Amino acid sequence: MGQAGTAVGTGVDPRPGAVMNFVLTVKKIKYLYFYVLFFLVVLGNPDTNAGNEKIKIIVADNPLLVEIADSRAERITGLQFRENLPQEEGILFVYDCNLVLRFWMKNTSIPLDLAYLDENGQIKDIFELDPFDETIIASTEPVRYALEVNRGWFKKHGVSIGDNIDALPVL
Repeated sequence: MGQAGTAVGTGVDPRPGAVMNFVLTVKKIKYLYFYVLFFLVVLGNPDTNAGNEKIKIIVADNPLLVEIADSRAERITGLQFRENLPQEEGILFVYDCNLVLRFWMKNTSIPLDLAYLDENGQIKDIFELDPFDETIIASTEPVRYALEVNRGWFKKHGVSIGDNIDALPVL
C-alpha cells in the first residue's frame, strides 16, 4: 500500500514541481541533441571542409588552388583539426563587406602564412601564424578577404604586401 496522498501505480509524480522538472529535462535533452549533432557534423570529421568548392586564383603571377570559405560555418572552422594542407593549395575566406578581420590558430596544427586582402585583391598584410597560438591577429585596415597558405609559401613565390591576387570570387 502506498502512503496517503500518493498516486500509486499511475506513473504520475505528485510532488510539487515534478512536471516542471520533467519539462526542463526534455529541454536539456533537446539542447544536448543539438550540440552533439553540431559537433558530429562540423567538428567530428577532420576533413569537414575537404569537400568545399576549390578554385584557382593567381597570386602575383603564381597559380594557387584555394578552398573557398564563404559561409559562417566554413569561416569559423577554417583549417582547424586538419593535419595537412597540400603545398600549392590554400584556403580563401570571403566576406560580403570590408571588415577588420581577426584570426587565430586555435585547434590548427599547420604552420601558416596569412594575407589580408582588400576588395580589389591587393595584399594589405602578411603574417606568420604558429600552430595552436590563440593570439588574435587583426588586419591593419578593413579588408574583404583572408588567404591562408602553408608557412613560407609567400616568401618562396616572391609575394609581398602590395601585390595583387586575381580571379577572386565575390559574394
